[in-house]
Amino acid sequence: LDYVESENFDIVYAATPGVIGIYALIIAKILGIPFVSAYHTDFPEYAYRYTNEPYFKYAAEMLMKTFYGLSDRVLIPSFSYYEKLSNYGIKEDKLVIFKRGVNHDKFSIVYRERDFWKNFDPTYRGEKVVAYVGRVAKEKDLDVFVEVFELLKEDRNLKFAIVGDGPYKYELEKVYKDRIMFTGFLEGEDLSKAYASADIFLFPSTTETFGNVVLEAMASGLVPLVSDKGGAKEHITHGQNGFVVNQNNPVEYANLVKKLLEDHFYYKEIKQRAIDYAQSLDERELLLEMINLLSFNKVRSIEFSEESVA
Repeated sequence: LDYVESENFDIVYAATPGVIGIYALIIAKILGIPFVSAYHTDFPEYAYRYTNEPYFKYAAEMLMKTFYGLSDRVLIPSFSYYEKLSNYGIKEDKLVIFKRGVNHDKFSIVYRERDFWKNFDPTYRGEKVVAYVGRVAKEKDLDVFVEVFELLKEDRNLKFAIVGDGPYKYELEKVYKDRIMFTGFLEGEDLSKAYASADIFLFPSTTETFGNVVLEAMASGLVPLVSDKGGAKEHITHGQNGFVVNQNNPVEYANLVKKLLEDHFYYKEIKQRAIDYAQSLDERELLLEMINLLSFNKVRSIEFSEESVA
């Protein structure tokens, strides 16, 4: 409190409604400083999925309504969650949708490596790869990913890969270790290669407020298949730069994978449109736009070094 007051803060911003975010809100209200927050995580849905108790979801919803209701501005990364917070009773004049971009130096088709997957499966012989990238947790609907694998496991020209780490990885590996490639946590150039060396991005998560990984996959030359629930679908124009699957139907996912593998020219068209879309979203430009929004346009132009947006 003393520090914020002595430094004459113009805006207080909190990225999440955690302990520090709540302290920030209290300090802003005491000092009469505008308070800006962002909605990055669907905490009520996560609370329910981890506990299977409606009470915990209700408690999390009450926290969201209070925290974001007291904010002077709420940044939201997708229209899906704009509607959700509006339905919570948050005043719409407080809600602002912001966009994110993708780092084209990190995520690009130039990182494609022919034998990359041999690092994780010595039997790999150039098969097409359907990949998931992200946190390996139940709330990411990875059971749907596994169901799609089960439907297509007899196709000898196809491999499945899960890139990432998390609490559900051990359980999945116990059953699928010799049938699905598990890379564990990757970063830097290894992550860039994992994206670019795959062919189709199957992302069934229904709890994404935005879905950065979808943009990263598109920039890397993958055709994305996503759920019709959550923010990830807002990157996709169905049948143009990817596909949105109704009700997370594993059969529909599997049929789309087969169609894309059977029709090479169709696959290439969708792939190129996905790349073009991702390239239209400049990370630096959109970061500046976000800073302008959270600062109530007090920050109009900032010079960023390469490191500051890495």
